[in-house]
Amino acid sequence: MAKYLLPFFVAAVSIPSAAPQIRSEIEPTAIVIETAADATIYLDDVRQGIVPDSGKWTIRSPKTGSHRLRIEGYRKQPFIRNIVVTAGQTTRVAAKLAEWTADLEVFTVPGTAVALNGRAAGTADSSGHLLISGIQAEQYGCTWNARATISAIAAWSWSRTWSTRSLSP
Repeated sequence: MAKYLLPFFVAAVSIPSAAPQIRSEIEPTAIVIETAADATIYLDDVRQGIVPDSGKWTIRSPKTGSHRLRIEGYRKQPFIRNIVVTAGQTTRVAAKLAEWTADLEVFTVPGTAVALNGRAAGTADSSGHLLISGIQAEQYGCTWNARATISAIAAWSWSRTWSTRSLSP
């Protein structure tokens, strides 16, 4: 009598416990800039765009690491900063664009009173020197009218015009 051996297979199935998976929500990397409307944004000298009326501009998914941010506005000094972008974080920048200014240095007779555009600006010291700092250049062609008076003996006037283009750093 022949005996047949039947193969007998046992399958072992392991069912892992169904633990909830936690998905980490990583905030997208971005640079958010608040500045003057109509300013132009540059990142590493590459133009990114022009800021809308809201005054906010977002650069989405910039490369992580160090960057040079430059913001230029019409009739304003450029805002230049080195920033560091970290993965998964938003880098926020508040960029106030400063007005162009100039200094006027006057050499004249000691004690001379100087006025700019009809407003007293100062009096020359004992060496005849007067430095008027922080004159705002509100227009590209900014003209200041100066008047100097020496103790009511004599008075003279002159004009000085400069362009903010020549004042750039």
